[in-house]
Amino acid sequence: MQPRQIQKKLLSWFARHGRDLPWRRTRDPYRIWVSEIMLQQTQVATVVPYYRRWLRRFPSVQSLARANTEAVLKQWEGLGYYRRARNLHAAAREVVRRHGGRLPAERAALLALPGIGRYTAGAILSIAFGRPEPVVDGNVARVLARLFGIRQNVKSARVQRRLWKLAGGLVGVAEGMPSKSEPVFKHVRRSDQKQAWKFVAWRGKEHPGILNQSLMELGATVCTPRRPRCDACPLHTFCVALRRGATARLPNIGRRAPSRLVRQRALLIWRDGRVLIRRRPSDGLLCGFWEFPKRKPGGMQCLNGRRVATVRHSVMSQRIVVEAFDGHWLGGEPPRQGRRSRWRWVRPADLERLPLIVAHRKVLGHAYRSPSAQSSAA
Repeated sequence: MQPRQIQKKLLSWFARHGRDLPWRRTRDPYRIWVSEIMLQQTQVATVVPYYRRWLRRFPSVQSLARANTEAVLKQWEGLGYYRRARNLHAAAREVVRRHGGRLPAERAALLALPGIGRYTAGAILSIAFGRPEPVVDGNVARVLARLFGIRQNVKSARVQRRLWKLAGGLVGVAEGMPSKSEPVFKHVRRSDQKQAWKFVAWRGKEHPGILNQSLMELGATVCTPRRPRCDACPLHTFCVALRRGATARLPNIGRRAPSRLVRQRALLIWRDGRVLIRRRPSDGLLCGFWEFPKRKPGGMQCLNGRRVATVRHSVMSQRIVVEAFDGHWLGGEPPRQGRRSRWRWVRPADLERLPLIVAHRKVLGHAYRSPSAQSSAA
């Protein structure tokens, strides 16, 4: 199997079938960085609107570095895996403080930033800077495992080393691909009469960033986990798994952890048209987000009402069920801890500007219809 043949097939296929995605229209390292962080364990269709809103709010590393944590979390709300947002924020401040506001083009310097690992560094270096660095994410691992017929668990350290070596060979590390090469795009009219950006050629040799994106695109759109479209794959003549009839069995990812049901409670305590919320602790899961209390705070008196909602939400291997109950304030105040209170009385409309955990955002839609909300607003 010749790497050059695979490269040519991939690049030719990507030029015809690569999706028109907003982060493919730029080589700005900051924008590529943001897209790669958002795309970790998140589908493209979900990421696109978040990516656009994020860049409207934080168009540069400097604007992100200047922002407060609450504003950053608000922009990320609903995207999940919130540590990504915190690391992105912390790394932006590091870039401004230590690198003059410019994302470094050196691998070691990138890896020293919070939230940037081997995959993200490779994506930034290859796509933004044209460096011949490989990437291996879930899509690439699936393509390589099938292409080369790798039967061992792709999550094992030994197989990971092999996958990175194979990806490196394809992107040109072993062949000394030069870093100074430029992708050429043009605005074309598609068959459906819509305008799109299309990769049409490259100056110099194959651009490593385009090669990496073609591998990821193939895994996302053709070499999918279930029912791969092998007849549409540009590499089907090379594929060991297809030849052996093992496509459905590969990649081997081991056993998935069983999902776990988690039941929670939310209490909507109303007072003069406002509802009580609590900021989560500064460490631990969902730190910095706001939520409705699970029970009546000490020192307060309130009248508990009926159940107003039951909402469901899934996070990783957890299936969360939240039962929300109505409440009406009678007296007292929630306890303070230190100089800043973790409690706040807010109008429902104010919650649009605050980062609220997703399950409780779903509960919020019922708040306006609850009896206590209506009587408080009267």
